[in-house]
Amino acid sequence: MNVAEMMSLMRTLGIGASYEDDYSKKTALKYLNLANDEIYRETAGLNSDILTNDILNSTPGNSLVTLTQTPFLIAEVFVQGQSNPLTGMSALAFAKYQFEHSNFVGNPLIYYKKANTVNFFPIQSTLTYTLSIWYAPERTVLEENTTEAAIPYPLSYHSVLVDCALYYLFQDESGFRNQQKENEALRRATKTKNDLISYFKSANRQIISTFSNA
Repeated sequence: MNVAEMMSLMRTLGIGASYEDDYSKKTALKYLNLANDEIYRETAGLNSDILTNDILNSTPGNSLVTLTQTPFLIAEVFVQGQSNPLTGMSALAFAKYQFEHSNFVGNPLIYYKKANTVNFFPIQSTLTYTLSIWYAPERTVLEENTTEAAIPYPLSYHSVLVDCALYYLFQDESGFRNQQKENEALRRATKTKNDLISYFKSANRQIISTFSNA
């Protein structure tokens, strides 16, 4: 189901005939994006389909690399030639570790991310490091022309966006509010969202870490 079809389904199930005006279309799209924000936050750490892998080379003496996209969370950071992935830390924990090991020279052990950059420590100033970084990028905003393939959930679970969007819609105080429909939408949204989470957990042999630092 593409976004235009989701908007049409919201007309059938909730918004009504006024869907055809621009205001109602914007309303439907607003709530679909609110639903997507919520679902993405709760499933990004489980959804292997959205993982991106950047292979990046540092420069000698530089312990920072820049990702091609801004990550929502980092799954793993590998350094070529090392058997173990780096350990992720918060910015403060990373700074404390650097301070306590300021004279330490060796292979990278830890990292932290800030926006779309990854900083790692320790380094040998004469070496170039190749990092393989797996991460879930920040979610993209849904548009009316967003295709089915661009929606970051399995096709069989696209209805979860409509269910969650309708729940937001029926909470709206600008004319759509309906307590009975709100309760039913909450029940459906909760069920379909839990079904999606269960699917991700059973579909992946290894659950991605949801560690993410600012």
